[in-house]
Amino acid sequence: MDATKFVSPEWGRSIRTAPPGSFAAFIPQHVPRELALSADTVMLLSEADAALGRLAGSGRLLPDPHLLVNAYITREAVSSSRIEGTQASVTEVFDAAATGETKRDDIREVRNYVAALQHGVRRLKEDEFPISLRLIKEMHKILLTGVRGQDKTPGEFRTSHRPAREAQPKCKPARRFQHPAQARGGGHRAGGRNGTRRTASVGMPRCAQGPGS
Repeated sequence: MDATKFVSPEWGRSIRTAPPGSFAAFIPQHVPRELALSADTVMLLSEADAALGRLAGSGRLLPDPHLLVNAYITREAVSSSRIEGTQASVTEVFDAAATGETKRDDIREVRNYVAALQHGVRRLKEDEFPISLRLIKEMHKILLTGVRGQDKTPGEFRTSHRPAREAQPKCKPARRFQHPAQARGGGHRAGGRNGTRRTASVGMPRCAQGPGS
């Protein structure tokens, strides 16, 4: 993480955790309950609203608008899945949907992405289900069905750290580091015998640490 890029205090701040194994961490500000929009922003929002109205009107002229929408959903699924290293083309995903045959695991992952998104939209629209943690878990379970990660507690939130780092060819031996909350003096606590045991530090390769560590 390049701490010098985090210069806007209204969104959060960069800190350096305490040694040993010091690393850079980002502490976000609380989400604002109200936003002060400039006149230029309001005008752009108005233009976007008008464009959406024209798109909705055009969609009513199509015999089946979902044919157009599903194409964009598939395209988004292919692009987003590449973040996880999934290699599949839009054509391959359409072929699999048309034939019912999924020849590669990467294609199955993209189809799961589409199925999870469609499930979420259906729950919101037809079931009037609120955007909630439960809905996110339902979609996550569909996303990991029969693919990589299906043994990684699908439908549940992660309970361990997942460091973000740049790809490097080799990693040096791991160090130990504190959770950012501990660096601020608060410290996460886990349920020990009396419910006050502090969480242990977590190992992380040096190549995943911030600059200067």
